[in-house]
Amino acid sequence: MRKMRTLVALLALVLAARAQEGALSLEQLKSFEDRLSKLTDRVIPATVGIQIGAAGGSGVIVTKDGYVLTAAHVFRRPGLATRVTLHDGRIVDGKTLGRMALDDYGLVKIDGDGPWPFVEMGNSKPLKKGQLCIATGHPGGVQPGRSAPLRLGTILSPGGQWVRSDAIVDRGDSGGPLFDLDGKVIAIHSRIGSRTSQNMHIPVDHYRREWKRLAAGEDWTDPIRDARWHRGPVLGIRGDRGPNGSRLERVYDGLPAKTAGLERGDFIIGVDGVEVDGWNDLTAEIKKKKAGEEVEIEVRRGSRRLKFQVKLAARPEAQQPAEGEMPVVEDDDDPVAEFFAGGNDIDKAFSTISKGVNESVVLVESDSDTKVLGTILKKDGWIVTKASELNGDELTCTFEDGKKAAATEIYKNTEYDLAFLKVDRSGLTPVKLVDKSPWKRGQWVIAAGRDDEPIGVGVVSVLPRRLNYRGYLGVRPEAHPGGVRITEVMDGTAAEEAKLENGDVITAINGNRVKSPEAFRIEMASKDPGTKVRFTIERDGKKLELEATLRLRPEDERSAAQRPNNSGRDSRNGRGWRGRGRSRSRSFSGSRLSEKRAGFKTVLQHDVVMDAPQCGGPLLDASGQCVAINIARAARYCTYAIPAAIVKTLLDEARNK
Repeated sequence: MRKMRTLVALLALVLAARAQEGALSLEQLKSFEDRLSKLTDRVIPATVGIQIGAAGGSGVIVTKDGYVLTAAHVFRRPGLATRVTLHDGRIVDGKTLGRMALDDYGLVKIDGDGPWPFVEMGNSKPLKKGQLCIATGHPGGVQPGRSAPLRLGTILSPGGQWVRSDAIVDRGDSGGPLFDLDGKVIAIHSRIGSRTSQNMHIPVDHYRREWKRLAAGEDWTDPIRDARWHRGPVLGIRGDRGPNGSRLERVYDGLPAKTAGLERGDFIIGVDGVEVDGWNDLTAEIKKKKAGEEVEIEVRRGSRRLKFQVKLAARPEAQQPAEGEMPVVEDDDDPVAEFFAGGNDIDKAFSTISKGVNESVVLVESDSDTKVLGTILKKDGWIVTKASELNGDELTCTFEDGKKAAATEIYKNTEYDLAFLKVDRSGLTPVKLVDKSPWKRGQWVIAAGRDDEPIGVGVVSVLPRRLNYRGYLGVRPEAHPGGVRITEVMDGTAAEEAKLENGDVITAINGNRVKSPEAFRIEMASKDPGTKVRFTIERDGKKLELEATLRLRPEDERSAAQRPNNSGRDSRNGRGWRGRGRSRSRSFSGSRLSEKRAGFKTVLQHDVVMDAPQCGGPLLDASGQCVAINIARAARYCTYAIPAAIVKTLLDEARNK
């Protein structure tokens, strides 16, 4: 503990000592890296997944007898049965306790006295702008074989209703912890903005101050502040993010939607003729209207499309976020915070490490005008790049000196999405591929591009693992006493082909009883596409056995076919957070995800923000050695890379072709 407490002071001294010369020594960087790695071994075991019915989020255990901090929007009321997934994969029972809806903080208690792995609560009041912090949680939900991803960031705004940071969180992280470098909880993830620097967290001091009310199971808000917070027109609904529309989980009595005839289970697909694809689109359209204005709402109800005339009202009750859904809000730019997030000193330090590596990075262009980075592996013209971004027969590489050369694809490996090219040019400057195993969470990584300044700097979030395509059934499940009930069967999926129907209750999978939506998801996530699965269901009082052959998700089908996104954008180089600042502050909607971002035999996950066309370039360690090749911008919060040891093996195969 004493060593951990010296971490902040050590880093502060290092930065102060190196501020003017703009460099950190290798020893100092590795010392910080080692300490961060040890810290993650303490905080990740306390990070849990939370499931209440079909909704879910994250949490953190803060007492040995199992009290869990989470966000209020993860659950709707006290006293609900919950399932808590521990870091080792065990699922234990719990119960929701108190919640404060407006400030979004809530408490859960695991059944039994433990002892459970836990971390201490810190204090949010002393936080300072620029202070380093660590985020964990379960973005996208708990995933078998993946530990809670680690993300490193800085505090951008320490005061007010929210703590804001550039430690990137995403849906599924709701209720997860933000730590200081002592490993103490300083805030809980609440909501995100459109920019990757807009991550809002609930100050932990709220939990300390209202602990007795939370533990007693109170459910409260501040009516005056709530009315101000939720001003504007509303429909009077609660929903979730459904495919091709917003599915209604609740339609409130006495409010416009109910009065007009909307029902639970409807999917809102249009507002005044404007198509809406999800809850955020719907919210954006309603915000354009005024209270008292009449709007046309189009819904999908089963196989029918219906239209309703709805007169909007000004009531605050319906503006709560969907249960278990991390709200997405717009946040005003803070120029000072954004500038500070640029982290001038650290930026210069890592620029020194990556300087000169740009001589080993090329721009690969195909005749369809797609662009992606490539990394020089040998002096005599061997280059590696991301295979699925190439489209066309004519390939051209542009080098650091501006010269161009035609390239030939010699070998392509689909398991890793790597293409090995050969150009007729000698005397090139290759990277040195270094096997970094055994990897540690918290290791520094620097994504290098075509400029001296790195694309971005981050840390290893998840250790190397296999990332298969997941089998996809195509249903939306919810809790039911007999198992899980299907609330929707997606069109054109394995579920539809197997004749599963809305309202069916799945009681067993391959003869194994299913007790909760979470258990259902975990069971399905372990199965590959093409797997035949036997479902025991109850329908209209009858027991049936149906078999489905799992498919790929629609987006994975496109990825598996290796259809590149024909973006003509110049991938010359994003700038980053110490490389993060400018890269993280741009609108995430402008940061393209890779078409192929699953189905890899082995990937390393890190938290550097980059664009899809910047894949194919080298990932460096703190000593400037190439330890991996960036292969996919996978989500708001993560990028994947192929470890150097694998790249070396595949290069040998390519050279023997």
